[in-house]
Amino acid sequence: MEPDLPTEAEINIHDSLDERWAVKNFLGKTVEEAEAQFAENFLAYSEDLMCMGPRAFCFYIKAAISYLRSHSSRGDADALNSFCSTVDYRLDYESDALADLVPMMQEAVDALIRDYERFEASDQVYGSLPKKLARLQCRLKAYPSDSE
Repeated sequence: MEPDLPTEAEINIHDSLDERWAVKNFLGKTVEEAEAQFAENFLAYSEDLMCMGPRAFCFYIKAAISYLRSHSSRGDADALNSFCSTVDYRLDYESDALADLVPMMQEAVDALIRDYERFEASDQVYGSLPKKLARLQCRLKAYPSDSE
């Protein structure tokens, strides 16, 4: 059974313009509906993940991961790069709120590393993406000691 959908207050916790935009894009959306949005334009919606409240992030990151692990993400190196940046950012600033997600994110990052070729990332554009994934993998495996 899917947990309760995040409320407006859980998406928009500081009443910033970015959080209000995240409310517009995500309020009332299930994980499946959010995954369809990520498939449509991962970069646009990953910006919302960056700024929404921690409870909403923990709910909707599952949709982002589901998209990234699906065949629909073939060739979407931008999405993979954005995902790494978003998770890194959230670990930097809200690592305590992510504790319950760490095992799922570890598994996802391990799978994304195994499937890296599927994203067709150009070394000229994403030369550091394999290193970024490896760094994220290490951070998640070291959790919570990297946030202490």
